[in-house]
Amino acid sequence: TYSDDTQIMLAVARSINKDGFDQKHFAFELKEWLSYELGGGKATKKAARNINYNNDEFLNFYECYTKAGGNGTVMRILPHIVSSDNYSQILKNSLEDTLITHGSPVAVLGEVYFSSFLYQLFNGEEPIKAHKQAENQAMDFNLVPHVSNNWLKKWESVNGETYEKIEERIKKQLQQKSLLLNSFLELSKTDKDYYTAIGATGMYKGSAINSTLAAVYTLIKHFNESFLETISIPCYMENADTDTVGLMTGIIKGYCMGIKNIPDELLENIQDKKYILKVAKKLINREFTDIKSVDKNGKKLNTIKSRLYQLKKKDVIKTKIFGTGVVTENKFVNNTYHVKVHFDCGQSILLTRTKKQP
Repeated sequence: TYSDDTQIMLAVARSINKDGFDQKHFAFELKEWLSYELGGGKATKKAARNINYNNDEFLNFYECYTKAGGNGTVMRILPHIVSSDNYSQILKNSLEDTLITHGSPVAVLGEVYFSSFLYQLFNGEEPIKAHKQAENQAMDFNLVPHVSNNWLKKWESVNGETYEKIEERIKKQLQQKSLLLNSFLELSKTDKDYYTAIGATGMYKGSAINSTLAAVYTLIKHFNESFLETISIPCYMENADTDTVGLMTGIIKGYCMGIKNIPDELLENIQDKKYILKVAKKLINREFTDIKSVDKNGKKLNTIKSRLYQLKKKDVIKTKIFGTGVVTENKFVNNTYHVKVHFDCGQSILLTRTKKQP
């Protein structure tokens, strides 16, 4: 399905250039995303509202930033993997991405584990071996050399403990859950048993570590099953973060199978399919200059939303973020304006605005 996860992943893709990850552009993308998001996570929304994309250093310490360990970081990691062959560059890019929105070691270590797992998998390693190498990568990782003194001082002043102390605590949790993955693969346990054991259902279902391990476990256990059978497990898992774990499982299962082996009926109706494939190919081919569609003379989306009631079908609009687009649908339902726009670049969005009561 097409969700907020898809939107943010495309925003990340548009923020990658030949020099790495453009934090300033991604911050701008996040601000604009608030006008068309399809139900994003709390931390990502708070980060987007708080961020100032005119700053040179992104110290985005919104309320609860240092506790933000959700899967909003790991679900958007794929563009970093396919846009570089160098793991050090991938790690640098993905960390710069992660720390804009999430400041907990849970998010950071989840990102380090999943970036390593994907890198190993995409370079021909078997899933179970890629998992073990990713675990080792996370266990050996220390964030401190990768951040500025300003960031570290701010983080530790908020928490009252050193970052490294809490990082070590989270590493032990990751390692324990990773060991459970290995043992559950050998036991006659259900998928729900593992999801429940590591916290991928219930209160902590949105954890970056829990979601990532759930996706990797699902791939390994159901490696010989069809694409649909495999991704259906997280998508129908009771009390799990179904869309995000489903997306992450789909990423790794899809790579292992190849797009030609995914049933046409699952692909043909994907929103903006041509645009998604175009962006993916450009990243793979390192054609970074043509990914963005920014129009400096266009308007911000929140400005366009303020006059949504004036827009009619076939009206042309010009935006800063996507360039020129055409209104394809305009509805007024339950006191709310619903306007769909398809842009020349290939992206389509839905803008909504509730009519103020007199």
